[in-house]
Amino acid sequence: MAGEIVYNAVKKPLAQYLSEKIWSKVGMEAQANWWLDSPGGVEIGGSGISATLRDYGRFGLFVMNDGMAAGQQVVPTWWIAEAGTPKVLTGGNPINYGYLWWIPSSGPSAADGAFYANGIMGQQIYINRKEKVVIVVWSAQTDPAGNGTLPVVPFFDAVVAALK
Repeated sequence: MAGEIVYNAVKKPLAQYLSEKIWSKVGMEAQANWWLDSPGGVEIGGSGISATLRDYGRFGLFVMNDGMAAGQQVVPTWWIAEAGTPKVLTGGNPINYGYLWWIPSSGPSAADGAFYANGIMGQQIYINRKEKVVIVVWSAQTDPAGNGTLPVVPFFDAVVAALK
């Protein structure tokens, strides 16, 4: 649904809009590309972005640096901060999810205000703005639901601790 909202607001494919607004300003090495729901179909806006490992890292740095690229504020600073904070659902139920970002519920990452994107095939972009760390995981798990995989947040916490 997120993708359809953006598409209808800007009247152009998501990959084209992403390329114009962010990709071209951040210095990505590969074209902005999105997974389609069918051949010639609709881009899956809430997931399915396709990027190289280095471009995922560049995107993580872009977010960690408050949406700045090439000296230009591309995304409002307040939006980046808001995107990485937990939300409250209708009825008052809290959820550890921001604007397409997951928020750790406990441990050092939670204390630092870190957040991460979690792709269905094991890709992650972890952003810890307090510690100035971006971690990119580019993998190919066989189960899109993540069954049988190790929890990622303890891994992120261990990497950040090792870097201190």
